[in-house]
Amino acid sequence: MTNNALLDANQPIDWVAARTYLYRNARPLELARWQCLVESGPPESVLDVLAEYQNADGGFGHAIEPDCWNPNSTHLGVSHATRILSEIGWDDASHPLVTKLMGFLTESRPWVWSIPSNGDHPHAPWWNYNPAANAHFNPAAGLAGFMIRYGTGEGLAAGLTVARDAIAALTARSEVDYHEIGCYIVMYEHLLVAAPDRVAEFDLPALRAAIWRHIDQALERDPAEWAGYVAYPSNFVWHPASTFLPELRDLLAAQVDMLAAAQQPDGAWPITWSWGAYLEEWAVARNWWRSHAIIETRRLTQTTA
Repeated sequence: MTNNALLDANQPIDWVAARTYLYRNARPLELARWQCLVESGPPESVLDVLAEYQNADGGFGHAIEPDCWNPNSTHLGVSHATRILSEIGWDDASHPLVTKLMGFLTESRPWVWSIPSNGDHPHAPWWNYNPAANAHFNPAAGLAGFMIRYGTGEGLAAGLTVARDAIAALTARSEVDYHEIGCYIVMYEHLLVAAPDRVAEFDLPALRAAIWRHIDQALERDPAEWAGYVAYPSNFVWHPASTFLPELRDLLAAQVDMLAAAQQPDGAWPITWSWGAYLEEWAVARNWWRSHAIIETRRLTQTTA
């Protein structure tokens, strides 16, 4: 059923067309996310679909992240799952999906960017196995925050160790890729709401300042450049309580204007990257990403409202 709020003619984005695109093209996962976030659907429905991507070892694969079709459990896949849990406001660490997920993280260290079996399945070139990239903290920083917030015993200890190393690296490095900065933001926002005794050792204001230094360097501030593959303001702010919303509010409003102008006749938005290989699979993944982009755009407009 169409949410009446979507019919507001004063909105710059045609949400009825966007919703129609989703219902015609989205995977069950993106459809459940949309229904939860926009149409008052139950968050349990999102977990039911997420469970289809979870392997027996507790990790996630099977193209949960559309650019990597590896069916095996990856830390990338787990990171994608934890972000969806945060997106829908899921906070019950006792749910079997979450306990299995944390069990996988406890048993599968280090938490790395890529694994060799990625190459055995359709994927974007950046998901080729890359030991050098595994030395960075995408997705490890965000997973560390999740485990500090929800983990116990060995899993909690692992999260604390990774967070210490990640913060030291962030402070020392002169440049950090914006995707990795996003992982630091995820970590920071988990630490903000974790039990105080779990985060007492961390200087959270100093961590925020270090993250902002890298955002300020990576962010593309010129709207004329936003049609390309760049660091948008929305790469650093995802919800109305986002840490860096005060600094980026004006740029986020400009991004909403840009997106309103860029919406395509079918209700979705263009994707600014491609694989350059696995052309048939990329055509499928591109549609999945367009559905994901509708959800991200909806969240952006709710954040800036």
